[in-house]
Amino acid sequence: MRYKRPSGESAVLVQLESRSNKAMDKLINFKIAKNKKEAFLIVKKNLTPKYLSQFKIEVELEYDAKNLEISACGNGFKLEIKFEESYVSYAMVLSLIYRPFKNKIVEALIKQLAQVI
Repeated sequence: MRYKRPSGESAVLVQLESRSNKAMDKLINFKIAKNKKEAFLIVKKNLTPKYLSQFKIEVELEYDAKNLEISACGNGFKLEIKFEESYVSYAMVLSLIYRPFKNKIVEALIKQLAQVI
């Protein structure tokens, strides 16, 4: 997709996609991790079902070390995290029942990820 910058220059927007070809929502730059593999291992250690239980959502986590992706699925909840060279992107889908809590969940997730990577 092309758009015009305020300076009049043409630029190309790149839309990140997850393994399921959904657009990724947010980006979190690495501050601690040196590369995507290290970031993946750190997040894998810190993003646990126990941590996610604070949101009263039961989830099943899948860690894909080959593609450096983490997915969390639960009843009415889906989170995909993808690791790139210097940042993490994620996409979250919530059912209608959890949508009122999306801001709280996203804020806590960003805070947790930003602290460890």
